[in-house]
Amino acid sequence: MLTMLRSSDVLARLGGDEFGLLLPDCNIESARYIAGRLVHTINDYHFMWEGRLHRIGASAGITLIDENNHQASEVMSQADIACYASKNNGRGVVTVYEPQQERAHSARSMMSLDEQWHMIKDNHLMMIARSVASPRIPESCNFWLISLRLWTSQGEVLEEHAFRSGLAEPELLHALDRRIFSEFFRAYAAPVAKKGLGVALPLSAAV
Repeated sequence: MLTMLRSSDVLARLGGDEFGLLLPDCNIESARYIAGRLVHTINDYHFMWEGRLHRIGASAGITLIDENNHQASEVMSQADIACYASKNNGRGVVTVYEPQQERAHSARSMMSLDEQWHMIKDNHLMMIARSVASPRIPESCNFWLISLRLWTSQGEVLEEHAFRSGLAEPELLHALDRRIFSEFFRAYAAPVAKKGLGVALPLSAAV
């Protein structure tokens, strides 16, 4: 991906299969073009694994950072919301953040405080492991990324970021991290250590 960016651009992995991209001195249309090229290239990528052809997919969300919109938490939230709008509209989509997306996102993610605590306390978590391997040696893999899904009392499945963004209290972030940590070590740490594998858990940056 770096070969498709300018020298001033900054690309970093935020966690799991999510990346962040900063495009200094770039207007919305140029950002849409750059993001579109990246998404198109990723969606065209395929590789062989255990005799089968695999493809990957990507979507992107864009928000503008300027003198009126430069709070880190707000900008990250806007980019997240635009990403969810892209996913809801199908793979390979690039979406620019608009305020009405936030209202729609808030309506979908609205959940009572009791329900949020219930999902964490009663371990409504499902951990999904994805292997990370070098494209040059795809059969050699000893590092895994752990992503998270949660389900509500009504059986609706939520992605981790959708759940985190709707949490009503900061303490819930810490509670979710503790639950992820304890469940991983309770159920998976021993076999992972026995096989000598490395893992990355989906913990928040909350302090």
